[in-house]
Amino acid sequence: MKRCFIYCRKSSEDKDRQILSLDDQERICRELAADKGLVVVGIYKESKSAKRPDKRPEFKAMLARIANGEADNILCWKADRLCRNAKEGGTLIDHVDYNGMLIVTPTMDYDRNNSTFLFIEFGMATKFSKDLSDNVKRGMNSKIQMGWMPGEAPLGYLNDKYKPKGSKDIMPDPDRFELCRKWWDLMLIGDETVASSLEKITALGLRSKRRQGRPVSLTEAFRFFRNIFYTGLFDYHSERYEGRHKPMITLDQYRVVQDIIDGRKRVIVNHNDFYFMKILKCGECGASITAERKTKHYKTTGKSQTFVYARCTKKKGPCSQPYLNGIEVEKQVREFVQNIEIKHSFVEWVKDNLRRRNEKEFEFERQQKGKLTKRLDAILLEKKNLYGMKIEGMVSEEDYQKEKSRLLEEEKQLQKTIATDSVSAWSEVMEEVLGFASNVSVIFENGDIETKRMVLRILGSDLYLKDRLVCIDAKNAFIFLKKVENAVNGKKGPLEPQNGLSNRSNQAVSEFHYGLERWRGLEPPTFSLGRRHSTTELPPHSFGRRGKVAYYRCTNPAYSHTFYQILVYLVGMANSYHSRRSVKRLAKKSKRNFIITLIITLVLGYSTITWILPSFVNGIGFVKNITNPSQKAPVKSFENAEGAPPVLNIPFEATLSSPIDIKGFGTPGTKVKLYIDDEEKQTAEVGSDGSFTFEKVSLSLGINNIFGTTLDEAGKESLPSKTIKITYDNEKPTLSLSEPEDNKKIEGGDKKVKVAGKTDPGAKVFINDSQTIVDKDGNFATDFSLNDGDNTLTIKAVDTAANSIEIQRLVNYAPPPSPSPSPSPSPSS
Repeated sequence: MKRCFIYCRKSSEDKDRQILSLDDQERICRELAADKGLVVVGIYKESKSAKRPDKRPEFKAMLARIANGEADNILCWKADRLCRNAKEGGTLIDHVDYNGMLIVTPTMDYDRNNSTFLFIEFGMATKFSKDLSDNVKRGMNSKIQMGWMPGEAPLGYLNDKYKPKGSKDIMPDPDRFELCRKWWDLMLIGDETVASSLEKITALGLRSKRRQGRPVSLTEAFRFFRNIFYTGLFDYHSERYEGRHKPMITLDQYRVVQDIIDGRKRVIVNHNDFYFMKILKCGECGASITAERKTKHYKTTGKSQTFVYARCTKKKGPCSQPYLNGIEVEKQVREFVQNIEIKHSFVEWVKDNLRRRNEKEFEFERQQKGKLTKRLDAILLEKKNLYGMKIEGMVSEEDYQKEKSRLLEEEKQLQKTIATDSVSAWSEVMEEVLGFASNVSVIFENGDIETKRMVLRILGSDLYLKDRLVCIDAKNAFIFLKKVENAVNGKKGPLEPQNGLSNRSNQAVSEFHYGLERWRGLEPPTFSLGRRHSTTELPPHSFGRRGKVAYYRCTNPAYSHTFYQILVYLVGMANSYHSRRSVKRLAKKSKRNFIITLIITLVLGYSTITWILPSFVNGIGFVKNITNPSQKAPVKSFENAEGAPPVLNIPFEATLSSPIDIKGFGTPGTKVKLYIDDEEKQTAEVGSDGSFTFEKVSLSLGINNIFGTTLDEAGKESLPSKTIKITYDNEKPTLSLSEPEDNKKIEGGDKKVKVAGKTDPGAKVFINDSQTIVDKDGNFATDFSLNDGDNTLTIKAVDTAANSIEIQRLVNYAPPPSPSPSPSPSPSS
């Protein structure tokens, strides 16, 4: 009987991607061997790709045994299970033609009489592998262009498996996202190593995705913190792209963690459980404060007692500072925390005032969203009518796609605006800020060591020990809150400094405006969470400092700019309250000299409130405007303006044509003024549906800063709307090609040609209407598939304003000559 080998192969090492398993293939081949009367002398099974030769150890072992004469036949499920490349296919065909080997499959037997069919089978398998590779690369490039990282999502994210292939995105993992964010916070504190943070986050319940519920390994932990994906970017084939997934951290926070891991930021690991360590510094030499235990033995009683002392480590040189009992350190710290806490009655007073004001803001926001909803319904109707015009042939495909894109972008922006509840979000953050400040003593007393350290970092800066006194500079945000409370209660707080601003005892209300830390010049850097602070660049007319730019710092990392807005609003309420009390005292006794300053401060406080809150609630983007240096406030003064500004709707950021039409929404029955670069251009009336249009608005070459105001029936002008920047650019982008040269000829080999060149940064490049990847510097390079004969390549560059330029290249591809048939062996041989 003839001997045979059974060969079974899966095309991938992923168990879920192969329909017919290795065991099923073996079963079919065994049944086939029994039917054919063959003796199975060996079975070879492997999960390897056959695309490249010499990559399958089982296949090589089987061929070696066939060469030794141990078997005459091979049984397999299909011929393409044996190979998908020319080299190994040729080896098998040689065995069939010259050694008499038989390849047996359920559908056909291959011997020397029909070995030509093996050429076809193996050739089609090889072609399938090449086409599959090209399709995969094309799909990957398309997915990257859409902003989605190919492959498996990292820890904290999930791949959406329910969307169609090619449109699957990456979304936060509901079970792991918040824990992973907490893990980053642990590292940002600056007290943890990767190993110690891993131990803590594992105790909180974080588990690995790949290891089926087991804890995250240390190797995975380092890979986690090195992954740029968590910042909203991703790397693919040594290139960096901007993703559309939800970022977990900022790029600055990522860099801080890299510095900690690389040793550029020293992590102090101490095993003594004293919360004041790691944060207290020596007031004389600047070295760290450590805790030292001293045990005293009493001979008379035989007992011993342990004392804890705080002392300077003296690592920066000699230091004369004495020891301080740890109990005294805790006492002084506890007094600081208690003094900075605000009362619950003050919190309720603030909430009550804000609640009444928010009722008006909610009503205004409801009206605005009603107008936006009407516009959204109109867009749906426009899309339907546009599709009907396309079916009837009334618009071209190009015009249809252009108008459809515009409507979709406007629809997306409207849906985002309608879904935003700015008033509620502002109120929630305000309650969190006040809740922390009113319960800080309870949080501190009941918290663990890390919680106590975090509370002290949030409340104070420059914590140092000198002359047996714990000195903590309370951060100005909390001094500010305390001053507002004290002003309402009519007393001076224990935290108010004895020097500097506090000496102006007759200007207590005015100094509220300068309660935040202030300096001029460049915006200060941002460090780790423990020392992080946010800065806000105030408009020139804010706080009465006309024409001067100042930065104000809110050092609480949890609340950032929104915290600052709350403090500014508290100023206004305190000013109003204090003003009423001052009027009553005026009737009873002579007023002191500061009444003039008080009145001026009241006016400035009121203008500040009316400038900030309507802008924030109505979507004007106050925070974005004051933190973005490129978004300058209009030069025209609006200090006495009132009322709601209009909403300008400009769905593009750049254009190649001028003039343009500008649409928007406003209050029915009013008029809207349009300003470009602080120059009044047009006036339009707002219709009964709340819409208005400025027709044929001329633009200047370059950047145009556009905003609008509302004119009521009395002719009074409102606050300005959000400034929108539109770039008018009618110049074509640059485009140069390094490859290929014109009239290039390619003979044989891959049917591809490399297309490489350079264009303007930000421009898009299309090759025969197929978009290719362009890096941040404008460079691009890709392999483009060719057809036999002449190929005309049209390379087109399009900038953000839709200006375009084209270059054509002619490439000729000549297929390799067909191999001549082998001569038949002579009878003598």
